Amino acid sequence: MADCPPPSISCDTAGAVSTPYDDYNASYNNYPRGVYWAPRGKHLVSYFADNTCRVFDADEGLSRPLRTERASGTITAMEMCPLGSEPSDFHYAVSVRDRPIHLVNLLTGEVAASYQGFSLTDEVTAASCLSFSQDGSRLLGGVAGQPQVWLWDLTRPGKSAYHRVLSTRKGKTGQRGIVSAAAWLDDKCYALGTYSRTIGIYDERQGSKKNAKCVKMLSAPDGGGITSLKLSPQGLLVSGDRTDTSMRVWDLRSSGTEPVTTLPRATKTNQRFDFSFLGNSRILATGDDSGHVLWYDILTGERLSSCLVSSSGTPCVAAQIEPVSCSRIAVATGQRVWPTYVSMGDDENTELLQPKTDNRVAVVKFSAPEGLLSVTLPSAAEVAPQRQEQAETAPASAPGEAAATLPTPPEPQSVDILDTFKGLPPPPGVPAPPPSSEVASNGAVAGSAESLPSQAQTETDAGRLPEAPAAELASRLIDESGSGGLLDVSGKRVIELGSGCGLGGLACAAADASKVTITDLPEVLNDVTKRNIGANSVLTWTCDLQAKPLAWPGEDSAELGDCDVVLGADLIYREADVDLLLAAIRNLTKQNNARKFIWMQPSRDPIANAKAMKCFKENHHSVTTVGPDLYVVDLTPSTGEEHPTASDEPEAQDNPVVVSEEVHRGDEGDAVKPGAKRSREATSEDDTEPTKRSRTRRASVYPGMESYNAAVFTAFEGCAVRSADGVDGEKSPTSEDASD
Repeated sequence: MADCPPPSISCDTAGAVSTPYDDYNASYNNYPRGVYWAPRGKHLVSYFADNTCRVFDADEGLSRPLRTERASGTITAMEMCPLGSEPSDFHYAVSVRDRPIHLVNLLTGEVAASYQGFSLTDEVTAASCLSFSQDGSRLLGGVAGQPQVWLWDLTRPGKSAYHRVLSTRKGKTGQRGIVSAAAWLDDKCYALGTYSRTIGIYDERQGSKKNAKCVKMLSAPDGGGITSLKLSPQGLLVSGDRTDTSMRVWDLRSSGTEPVTTLPRATKTNQRFDFSFLGNSRILATGDDSGHVLWYDILTGERLSSCLVSSSGTPCVAAQIEPVSCSRIAVATGQRVWPTYVSMGDDENTELLQPKTDNRVAVVKFSAPEGLLSVTLPSAAEVAPQRQEQAETAPASAPGEAAATLPTPPEPQSVDILDTFKGLPPPPGVPAPPPSSEVASNGAVAGSAESLPSQAQTETDAGRLPEAPAAELASRLIDESGSGGLLDVSGKRVIELGSGCGLGGLACAAADASKVTITDLPEVLNDVTKRNIGANSVLTWTCDLQAKPLAWPGEDSAELGDCDVVLGADLIYREADVDLLLAAIRNLTKQNNARKFIWMQPSRDPIANAKAMKCFKENHHSVTTVGPDLYVVDLTPSTGEEHPTASDEPEAQDNPVVVSEEVHRGDEGDAVKPGAKRSREATSEDDTEPTKRSRTRRASVYPGMESYNAAVFTAFEGCAVRSADGVDGEKSPTSEDASD
């Protein structure tokens, strides 16, 4: 069967509504430099080279602006604020040379607030670029002519909240070049582009608000200076350059520093060419220097369509899609021109030839195929089993009646993926291809999953929804981050055993662990775990997160590197699993220098659980209960002690003591229970534990990431993972409450 042609987008350029030609072409160099839609899609604001801002009503035509405001100097940057529900609440930020940045009401022109940016010599300086945070609470600006940035809190007008210098002339580190583009990745992370062809990713969670750490540096040596940056709804960063032949798409989940694909676009001038996305899809619209609007699929790099919006071939410097109806696009065309003097004869008379220009703002209607948006975010649900289930449950038709036909859902359209994307996890919302038959038919691998029952192994391999123990463990790890308690993994190196969907390891990464290694059988990692890591990479990119195969007893665990904490949830299903688990813990203690084992284990087999606890105790490892079915095992080796497995242990005693914290604390004269041997380490730890207090819980489990519905963390919420408060508004129990 022949391949289907790619979907096409058609533009109605003949019916375009534009500004009058004579108003902006009678004099030289009165060209628009940018255009922006209001959040509700009715009004437009544009700034021109004659230092004016003009507001238009797109529904009433563009023959005359609703309001014109002349600035006192050159307008260096403008950005529309995403907040506001009514036209009277819409504002935009505008920066003028040697003036504070003003937050201006869209319709009235009143200045709602002023934000001052000072240089290192304490002089008021303009911004080279502006970017509002996703929640509209903060404003980020690059310092004109300097490798510096400002950050303002919109609720506190005046001087910037902080002023950061990215690099110095004599310094050997930092991002160099004038900051020319900025984009927020979430409420804590932002990207900065410079004229030196570099893009720096800065995270306030690494460092502080006043000194965010540069966690990643991207560069395109063959490109031009970065003039525009935007984050796509799928989490891909798109950059536009000046004097270049293409745009670049960056996948921030990849450890590489090269773009994953390029979008051909010619920009021969130093103008700032702006672009936009079609709703929540991965379709991008941008202008070029020949007056065309180009439509691209940023994932495949395929050009879907193009339309000419400038009759004279004048560059199209802005292409902004209406955010509400997604059926109109606002374009701005124009450029700076210079007069030409031509000699008219021997008398040295000259005549001025006016270059042909097309300076205007226009609104063009376009139509996209109905299934275009659904193709960009295909559903991961299987359609065939649903049809079969509906057919089985449909009532039988009476004799003589025609059988009822069920509507057939449309088949999902396939999308070709570039080779550069095939080695990476798919973006959020894009399903991964099904596992190959080679993986499914792989031979048995010795490990923890071999000893699981068939039903439990099926649930582990599915990996879509985490089990309740994994969800509860993940919630406690995030709640205790930075508290200094037994469950605090911030700044530590973690290895997770039998991860399955990777929920516990991802929670450690979100809880500020320095390094997390997620382990399981190879088929589980390839089918489930790596996919979930990719879906949640935006939340965990500040952590060195890896997924490596490890089959118990893990004799090759030395390849994983040193670790501080071993993590596990629901690892024992029957008594035979205890030997494998203890052998894996012993290898991790000897080869990886593990010092702590955080273990969530429900009572699937009480005999197996008691056997494991008894082995830990007889190996002089203190076990502390920090919650229901949640234990912390101290793996610090005692002097001269060996670490035998469960098979090397003597027969179980009549009344084994499971955990050391169950021993009663009496006065110095009180005797402890018979058989309750407590190590010196456990005694000192128990005595100091009541003095520890957890810090105030975070306001949100995933701060600033409400827009990312990643697969695993969405499953978190389905398993009643707590944020600041419980479901009913009650505080989640801390480690002290659980122990009491």
